[in-house]
Parts: sequence; C-alpha cells; structure tokens
Amino acid sequence: MLLRVTPNGCTALAPAKINLSLEILGRRADGFHELRTVMAPLRWYDSLQVERLAPNQPSEPNPRGTDLQAEGVTGRFVLQQACDPAADIPADASNLVVRALVLLARATGNPLHAAVTLIKRLPSQAGLGGGSSDAAAALVAANRAWRFDLSPEKLTALAAQLGSDVPFFVQVLLGGGRCRAALCEGRGEAIRPTPVAGAIPCVVVKPVRGLSTAEVYAMSNAEEHGERGSSEATLAALRTGEWRHAANLLTNTLQPAALRVAPWLEKLAVLFSRLPVIAHQLSGSGSAYFALCQNWATARRVGAAVRGANLGRVTITSTL
Repeated sequence: MLLRVTPNGCTALAPAKINLSLEILGRRADGFHELRTVMAPLRWYDSLQVERLAPNQPSEPNPRGTDLQAEGVTGRFVLQQACDPAADIPADASNLVVRALVLLARATGNPLHAAVTLIKRLPSQAGLGGGSSDAAAALVAANRAWRFDLSPEKLTALAAQLGSDVPFFVQVLLGGGRCRAALCEGRGEAIRPTPVAGAIPCVVVKPVRGLSTAEVYAMSNAEEHGERGSSEATLAALRTGEWRHAANLLTNTLQPAALRVAPWLEKLAVLFSRLPVIAHQLSGSGSAYFALCQNWATARRVGAAVRGANLGRVTITSTL
C-alpha cells in the first residue's frame, strides 16, 4: 500500500523506476524530445509525509527543518537524507516537492499551511526517477490531505508541468501499486498501464558519480534516435510473463550517449555480461545500471558478486 491517510494528512511511499525500454524518437517543436518508454516501478522508496496545519498553527520545531515560504505554501519542510548525506538536494522552494505543492495551491486557489517531511532513500542523478516520484507523491498526498478531490486527469495534467516522469508516478500512486508497468509516450504524459505477470527480481547499481540528464541528452545524436520497436514487444512480454526471455528486448537509446559522458559505465556492462542475468542496461539517463534476474536466489548471488566488484551501491529489489 503506497498511500496511508491519517486524520491530519497523508503519507506516501514514492517508488523508484527502471526503464525497460527507452526510445528517443526525435526532438519536438517545443524543444523537448519525443519518447516512447516502458517504465516499471520498484519496491524501493522515498517516504513523504504531508501534515495539514491550521492557518495559524505553528509547526513543531525541528533543527533539521527549514521554513516553507513559497507561493501559497507555508509551514515547515524537513529533508532527511537516508541515502547520501552529501547529496546536494535543496530543502527550499526549488525542491520538486515544494514546487508540486505550489502548483496544487495555485490550481485549487487554496493556500497550504503544512508540515512536510521527506525521507530520501533513492539516489539522485541516477535515472531512477527519485525527484519525479517525490513530486508525484506531494501532489497525490496533499490532494488527499486537504480533500481537494482533484480527478486523476487533473492531477496528471499538473504532474506534466513538473517533469516528464511525474505523470507516470502519479498513475502508480493512484493505482495503489496496481500500475506495475506502463508505456509512456510524448514527453511521458501519455500513459498506458499494462498488467504484469509477476514481479521481476532485479539488481540495481548506483555508481558514486551521478549523471546530468541534460548533459546526456546533449551528447546524444540523431543517428542513435528513432523507433526500435522494442517497447510493444516488451509490453507483450510483461503481460504474458515471457520477460524471462527478454534479453533482446531491453533498449535504451540514451545509453551510448551516457557512455560517452561516463566511459566508466562500461565496467558495469562488462561485469553484468559475465553474470547469470536475463538482461541488463542503463536506467534512463543514468548513472544507475540494472539487471533482471530469473529469481530471487539468482538476484542475491548476482548482487553479492557486484558488491565484490566495488563499482557502486548495490540494491537487490524487484518490480512492484
């Protein structure tokens, strides 16, 4: 269960994601890239708590918190780094969580006085969608906390203003975890959920260094873009449970660009190619790299081998 409603608020688990396919189809007239991707949420989460405060109610003091002072949003914001204390994640109005709350206050015409606590377990600059998932969690949790009852369509439209991956995570959260994979097109806002025949064990490695999405896109070239036809085949494999034969289905047309930005990622590709995994590739623009495994026992063996190579933080998990 990804959402828990309390008398004064709502707590959301904000999952990571992996891209089982990612096809960059070209650049749009608005400057964004047209894409087609199959994304799957993971059992690996940040946690976001949104507590509704009365207009003049002071938030409880917290030495790690900062005052919330943004358009239509006041209160307290506490950011706890459970993943990487050194990560440069803002705890102010530039954070995607606060931006999501500002957008919701503007859309509803209601100021929000809130106590917000974000526990970060997902690494940043990883291609795992942590910031986008947090933004989606803020929209959905605050909508429940203030009982705005905005429709899924309205929340998804707001999410699209925050980032390409945010609408997908809104769908995952609203589905209570039943959206276990989806085909996302356009900028990512056109979402088609698909049933999945069982969770897929996987091993995710996050190198110490992260990658800038903008830098990776800048290093990609038109020759590497275009339709590969892998997304529909991946959807079919997920529906039927034939993902165990998906070694040739995984596609990420951003991976060559990421390797130009960070040649050291090749070490992970070589390592996984020598291990008993079904398939492996970069997630999104990186730097996280993942492998799908036949079962949990294999995932644990693979995870132990990758930890021994000391190429980054290793997480053994599965899709929802």
